[in-house]
Amino acid sequence: VSFICITLAVIVYFSIINNPRINQTDYVERKPAISGLRKTTPSAITRTVDRIVLSFVVCDSRFNESLNVVKSMLIFTKTPVHLVIFTEDDLMSKFKDVLTQWRRLTSNQLDFELHKINFPEAHKEDWMNLFRKCAAQRLFIPELMTHIDSLIYVDTDTLFLGPADELWSYFFKFNSSQISALVLEDNNSNLSWYPRFAKHPF
Repeated sequence: VSFICITLAVIVYFSIINNPRINQTDYVERKPAISGLRKTTPSAITRTVDRIVLSFVVCDSRFNESLNVVKSMLIFTKTPVHLVIFTEDDLMSKFKDVLTQWRRLTSNQLDFELHKINFPEAHKEDWMNLFRKCAAQRLFIPELMTHIDSLIYVDTDTLFLGPADELWSYFFKFNSSQISALVLEDNNSNLSWYPRFAKHPF
């Protein structure tokens, strides 16, 4: 049953994005404003993007899983992609070897920078193990990546099913006071993992 549902969802998704009668800009403009977002203009959807910056955090056995994130993004996305990866020392060389090879294979569409896990010294071990090992690093990315204006953070179990440009276009809708965006984990809160099982304080 799960396989059938997933298959149907993928079919519906691609039928929508490939249907010329469905205009994404029209849909966004008709949709009521949420959380104070400004009304979308056509230029917000069609504006040229120089590069997309994607970030994730990898520790322990998540190396191969994280590569699937990159693969799925490159399959659908033609815009240059810059990866910002936080990882453990023993995974640094593995990432460098694989991503350097992929950079050549994609004719330099892919670029990357690698960073060590970096928590405040106060309560460092607590931060390290707050979620899965080192996953709390994402909370400190804005402070550590001051040279980057905008980026998309994803968990390593994320797969892209369409161009990342569509997600990146939401940055063009931000006003001067908005700094981040998020979505519900699930439309049905009874199915959400965090309210039922999470043990961390926030």
